[in-house]
Amino acid sequence: MQRIKCQDLYFIEGQLSQKELQQLALKLLTDPVTQSASWAELPAPPSALESDTVIVEVSPRPGVTDPVAHEIIRAAHELGFGGVRRAATGQRFLLTLDNESASTFIDSANKLAAQLLANPVIHCWVVGEIAPSFLQEMESSGAVEIISICNLTDEELLALSKDRRAALDLAEMKAIQSYCVKENRELTDAEFETIAQTWSEHCGHKTFKAKIELNDGREINSILKTYLKSATDEINAPWVLSAFVDNAGIIDLDGENEVSFKVETHNHPSAIEPFGGANTGVGGVIRDVLGVSHKPIANTDVLCFGPQNITFDQLPQGVLHPRRVMSGVVAGVQDYGNKIGIPTVNGAILFDEGYTANPLVFCGCVGIAPK
Repeated sequence: MQRIKCQDLYFIEGQLSQKELQQLALKLLTDPVTQSASWAELPAPPSALESDTVIVEVSPRPGVTDPVAHEIIRAAHELGFGGVRRAATGQRFLLTLDNESASTFIDSANKLAAQLLANPVIHCWVVGEIAPSFLQEMESSGAVEIISICNLTDEELLALSKDRRAALDLAEMKAIQSYCVKENRELTDAEFETIAQTWSEHCGHKTFKAKIELNDGREINSILKTYLKSATDEINAPWVLSAFVDNAGIIDLDGENEVSFKVETHNHPSAIEPFGGANTGVGGVIRDVLGVSHKPIANTDVLCFGPQNITFDQLPQGVLHPRRVMSGVVAGVQDYGNKIGIPTVNGAILFDEGYTANPLVFCGCVGIAPK
């Protein structure tokens, strides 16, 4: 690879004259000091390329939120371009090869896209020119899917959990089945998905709450209760106003004000989509501080990633490179707080092989309110 050049793509659907397109590009889509723009009606003729150049174009998958596209429509209407109906975005990468022809580089370009240029979870890409993924407005049908569970065998219960990505084990699926048999009815799709979400490790903290049998015969009834909550209860500090009972813990600051603090991990979501996982992690703790009627004043984070110098062939299959994970997570943390004026005031970063497949993304928020 000799050189990579990146270009932003904006797909606009609507009734616009050439003059309006030019004004839209100059006023909204480009910075005339540092950028230039060109446009063409789709389907456009193939781009003229050198024999040693390959195009890879990336765009959000259909159904993935495209906030820039939403803002293009809103801003275009405010600027008087009412003919803009739909918008979509993407990126074009021009790959200039070194001693290799474009025709033999297709497989390598696809691999490069999957590893560096796109995230297969939220992006689609083509080696060539991509079609815009406009959001399709669909009317709600009101149809409710009924999931038949009462008469399923153990194997069928596990297959149902796997097919719907519920991540529920056999005991949990049999508990759902027993309830349905007792109620003499099947589940709706919304009911099943709600149970799967509520009983998930991420939301239900099953490991923290589990009974653990040690090799020496001792039993721990919930790590959370035994080692965290019990210590707080034993100390019983008078300045602790609320702990383990609400959206955030609350302490007395000075007799007149109280301070709340909530921290939460967003590990696996950040492993799958680093920016969005960290972004919603920060949003979740801000939400919880607001949930106890406090004003959020500061964010914190502790971030742990795999080694930054690890090679791609050392990565487990399907795992993003730790450098991509770190870059996306850091951007996600700063993005959420910065946009609503809440600074990230402290944090820590650790690198260790144990975080290669799953990072630690520990987000926190501090709030304050009159007592």
